Amino acid sequence: MERYTVNGSQKLENRIQSHMDLIKNNILQEFDENTIQAIIMIGGYGRGEGTVRIDNGEENVFNDYDFFIISKALGPITTTRMKKKLVHLSGKLTKLVGIEVDLSLLTMKAFSRLPFTLMNYDMRQKSRIIHGNQSILDHLPPYNDAQMPAIEGTRLLLNRGALLIYCKQQLADHATLELSEREIIIKYINKAILAMGDSFLIINKKYHYSYKVKEETISHIDNPGFPLFEELKKAYLAAIEFKFTVNFDIHKTTDVLDWLKKTINIYESYVLWYESKRLQTPIPSWDSYKKLILLSSTMVPFHVKIKSLLINMREFGIKKTLQDIDICTCYPRDRLYIVYPFILFKKEQAMFTNSNYISKIAIADTKSLTNTFWNIWIKYS
Repeated sequence: MERYTVNGSQKLENRIQSHMDLIKNNILQEFDENTIQAIIMIGGYGRGEGTVRIDNGEENVFNDYDFFIISKALGPITTTRMKKKLVHLSGKLTKLVGIEVDLSLLTMKAFSRLPFTLMNYDMRQKSRIIHGNQSILDHLPPYNDAQMPAIEGTRLLLNRGALLIYCKQQLADHATLELSEREIIIKYINKAILAMGDSFLIINKKYHYSYKVKEETISHIDNPGFPLFEELKKAYLAAIEFKFTVNFDIHKTTDVLDWLKKTINIYESYVLWYESKRLQTPIPSWDSYKKLILLSSTMVPFHVKIKSLLINMREFGIKKTLQDIDICTCYPRDRLYIVYPFILFKKEQAMFTNSNYISKIAIADTKSLTNTFWNIWIKYS
């Protein structure tokens, strides 16, 4: 029988299986079984590399359970009703199993047309079908790992950079951290380190869905190009081990503020290196990077520009969008690419100067800018 974890005991594997049975049965009780084509578990547990948390010698599940519910063709009213039911059911199941359960709905037609993204590639290569058509993953497009779009690494670095911004804000706001908050910061630092290693493999066309394979691959890279690669590799391998088995006891004496600062320093060097390789041009500064992102946003098809313009009008207001004529067709995620380095790497004046990319009004303090960033990031990350 396939496993859910790398290092978990059979007792933990059995507990996770009981969770799967409970989740599947609740979904099928809620919806007509003929409507459901398949229930797909994605993420670490779906790949067989789910995280095991150790607390006082006791094993527990860590991280979320994520599922796609694949349905037959549905009308708009039925789709809306099903999504509302799934939100309610997610909350119910989260309470029942004691870990967050996320349920997302896709029709078979939408599923078969999913674009080539990191998440969709991982899902196609290795997921667990807990109910329904066991061959359903074959309906996804045949993504080629060697052709993984480099922008997926950029997006991953944005999303994990956002977690580092959260860590900075928490440490700035609290002289002493609660144990739970300290654990979140440790978790997020490790996620940021994993993002650097994962994106490094993407840009070098060596990406793989399995962290066991990634671990082996990065250990044998001889000519990396990135000047701080040895430091990154050491941190990446440690983060992979932490992902497989989370034991916060090993960080009891860790100075998380110092660790965060060191991680942010290497993150800045790494993002500049990665983006210069992706965009195939030197990037000496974040201002230079901003110009390149703005330039790339003008090189998309006309219909994409119009779509971005309409989204910006809705998000930032018609007047504000049309006032900023140079960026009016710059999609919100591209704006986040521009702004997050100035926030994360503490480029004080530039941080506020560039706040107009994500705000309707001028912003003059770090906390307000960070909160505005979160609001846009949650929608467009």
